[in-house]
Amino acid sequence: MVVVWLGRVTVGIKAGVVAGVVYGVIGAVANYFKLLWLRELILPLIVAAIPAGYEIGVEEAFALVLISGSFFVFLVGVAMGLIVGGIYGWGYERIPGGTSLFKGLVFGVVIWIVLDVVLGFANLSYGFVFYVVSLVVGLVSSLIFGVLISIFYNKYMPKQLPSDQMSIS
Repeated sequence: MVVVWLGRVTVGIKAGVVAGVVYGVIGAVANYFKLLWLRELILPLIVAAIPAGYEIGVEEAFALVLISGSFFVFLVGVAMGLIVGGIYGWGYERIPGGTSLFKGLVFGVVIWIVLDVVLGFANLSYGFVFYVVSLVVGLVSSLIFGVLISIFYNKYMPKQLPSDQMSIS
């Protein structure tokens, strides 16, 4: 039984990392354009954050936010894939749905609720528009992640796991 459980978690981690890389790239690009679109809301925050007499200008700071923010989103996507992939593999049989794709979508919605809706309340300090845009982008990217992890989980799952006779109890 332990071998089967460990096999599912390992496959989930592998699928999660691959899905996390793809998700991270999509998220980084989406974040870049989201920040560009919300530029006028972000610039006053940058102005308020730059100390007087600091040599970096507002435009340079915004460019740094664009690049570093997108790179951070990519890294978080990969790390999230690693962690969440293991959880997906561990709980795969418990996730509602008859097909792997539906299970992935359900899992994506749960990720969205936890990471974007609940933890995203901190984004309200940047304004309601920023929060709503973050929710929409988060939902789309979480659903994409759910689809990707279900595809890669199926791809990496062996057709037959070792039998319980070979497992360690």
